[in-house]
Amino acid sequence: MIKNVIPALVLALAATAFPALAHADTLYSDFSRRGTVKIHVAPPVDATGKDQILTAEFKKSIEEALAARKSVRFAVVPSESEADVVVESRVTGFSWTDHDPVDMIVGIGAAALDAAKVECYARMNVTFLVKDAKSGRKLWNEALSATVTKAKMSEKESLSLINSDMAKQFVIRAFGKSKGRR
Repeated sequence: MIKNVIPALVLALAATAFPALAHADTLYSDFSRRGTVKIHVAPPVDATGKDQILTAEFKKSIEEALAARKSVRFAVVPSESEADVVVESRVTGFSWTDHDPVDMIVGIGAAALDAAKVECYARMNVTFLVKDAKSGRKLWNEALSATVTKAKMSEKESLSLINSDMAKQFVIRAFGKSKGRR
């Protein structure tokens, strides 16, 4: 009898000590049945050391992506004190080049075609944290990467495109229907 109780007790304590273990890979089930969820997007932190990330534009892209979510209804609020949930983001990397790197493609023909195509390329890495506004408890945390390629794209234009793409990816990963661990 005690042998059966100890593993259950260990799992219960682990879920308490490590809240991420108690949650699925997305927050969809936690928020889809609620009414409107008040959410605050904190100003993103540019940790790239390059001061090139348009943090105000990135914040706006996140807010727009949240507002566009249909199955979970969000109301973006201006302050953390008004919110149920807070989104924090830290941009840890950004790169742009006028030559898209060759993708990992199977087959010599496909790799040759990819190498022959000249496109501009941008990549952004961001760590997101979603937390309960009242308790500060971490609800979801993940590092995401987004890439954008386009035939003609300046570095400045790539920032707008990648901001939008990363914001949409965040909303899908954090609040989309769970499809198992990705």
